[in-house]
Amino acid sequence: AESGTGLLTFNISNLAVPTRTATFGITQGPFSVGVSGSYAYVGDWNTGLKIFDLSNPAVPTLRSTFNSGETRGIFLSGSYAYLANGPYNSFEIVSVSNIASPTYVGIFSTSAWAEDVFVSGVYAYVAEQTGGLVIVNISNHAMPTPIGVLDTAGGVREVVVSGVYAYVAD
Repeated sequence: AESGTGLLTFNISNLAVPTRTATFGITQGPFSVGVSGSYAYVGDWNTGLKIFDLSNPAVPTLRSTFNSGETRGIFLSGSYAYLANGPYNSFEIVSVSNIASPTYVGIFSTSAWAEDVFVSGVYAYVAEQTGGLVIVNISNHAMPTPIGVLDTAGGVREVVVSGVYAYVAD
């Protein structure tokens, strides 16, 4: 997503000359994007999660919106979208098993802006802008439970987990 423009799709079959194939305007301020199957999930600064059908990438179609506030980070796994909701200081779990009607499943209140989230197994790793890295047990999606916090020197913006290591942009 490009802030202020919307969801953009590009044909990259010729890497030397990528071409824009579509623009779906989102005036509120798209911040993040994730793709799973033939759907794009866009985190919007003001209205939350927007889900687009990409069956025809040249014509993305808005299928649904889930009002989750300012969605800054999205992680997709199975039939769930995990959302980091910036100034709302929250990490939310949303079922997207019915694309037309996403449903709220659970929430964890963070101590600072939630910038990003990464899920591995039954754990969510939430990047807090000024609170560090928070590890949350999500084995019960309806009741996410904090496991630990790593206070970093700065503000965590993004997190990726690989094996037994978490990598953070701080």
